[in-house]
This record gives sequence, C-alpha cells and structure tokens, in this order.
Amino acid sequence: MRAERDSGGFAAIIASTIADNRKTFYKGLLIVIILCVAVGMRIHQNRASAVTVKESSPSQVQKDAQAFYVDVSGAVKSPGVYKASRKTRIFQIIEKAGGLTENADLDAVNQAAYVKDGEKIVIPSKATEGENIGGEASSTAGISSDGKVNINLASKDELMTLHGIGEVMADRIIEQRTNSRFQSIEDLKSVKGIGEVTYSNLKDDITV
Repeated sequence: MRAERDSGGFAAIIASTIADNRKTFYKGLLIVIILCVAVGMRIHQNRASAVTVKESSPSQVQKDAQAFYVDVSGAVKSPGVYKASRKTRIFQIIEKAGGLTENADLDAVNQAAYVKDGEKIVIPSKATEGENIGGEASSTAGISSDGKVNINLASKDELMTLHGIGEVMADRIIEQRTNSRFQSIEDLKSVKGIGEVTYSNLKDDITV
C-alpha cells in the first residue's frame, strides 16, 4: 500500500513538473512570436523608408540641376552673385539683391523677364546730364570717352556710324533696347538681322 502511495505521489510530481514545463514552454514560445512580429514590423518600416528616399531622390536631383547663378550689379543695394532657377524673374533677383536704390531706372528694366544661367544683370541708374536711356538719345550720350558707341544710349545717327548698320537696323536696335535694355554687347545679336559676322565687325566699336 505504501509503495502504491509513493508511486502515486511520484506520478503526481512528474505530472505537475510536465505541466509547469508546458507553461514555461508556451510562455517562451509566446515571447519568441512577439519578438518575431516586432522584428518583422521593424524590417517593413525600414524597407518603406528606403522606398520613400529612393522615390524622392530623383526629384531632388532634378531640382538641383535646374538651379544656376546670375550676377546682379548696378542700382541695387547688395550687388553680387545669386542662386536662381529657370522660373526666376528679374524682380525676384532684385529682391534677393536687397532691392533697388533710390536712383534706379525702372523704365529701363523689364522686371517680369526670366533670368538666364550665367547672366549679368545690370540695373541702370536714372539718366543725368541730358542722357535719355532707351529710345533716342542726346547727341553726346551715345559716345563713350574712348570713342565707342553705347548701344543703349546712342542716337539713330550715332548707331548708323557703325559698320554695317543702316537706318533700318538702327531702328531695330532702338526698338529692342526700348523693350529690354542691352545687358552686354553680346545681346546685340538678339536684334533681327545681326548675326555672328556683323557682330564680329561691331564688337570692338560698341559698349553698354
């Protein structure tokens, strides 16, 4: 009888131990499952972030590629080189340069025009001593001290003293500068009828 009781007690101990082990096993299994789910979610989030960065990168590269620089001088408060884009207009660059000075000549600048990469933008001052910027000029304003013809200030007759410039071409130059002041002598090539050959013959005799 005693042996049976001992045997029954031993069996109960084994059953209790197995039950405890099962509880421990299931707890451990539950912890492992929770950790696997957490790791899986973390990996998914990292992949999603990588996809987001990958998708946004080309846009950023394109934006950087569209940026360029222009040089602003003349009647602005802070002349210098400023960053711009293909949709930047002259009035926006003027704002970046601190705004206009009191003697800036707004009539000589098309502030709504778009800027170009590497462009030199010169904001002129108001004319003094009989000068008339754009259109017809006084008889002396169009000739600089070194004898060159200022294509922004020269009168029709003064323009016609240039090699290859007749009455029709002089009128075209005056019309062009009235709409948009020449920023450099190279801008003269934007006038209809003035190509590389004509410009090459003129470039040493003109100024802005």
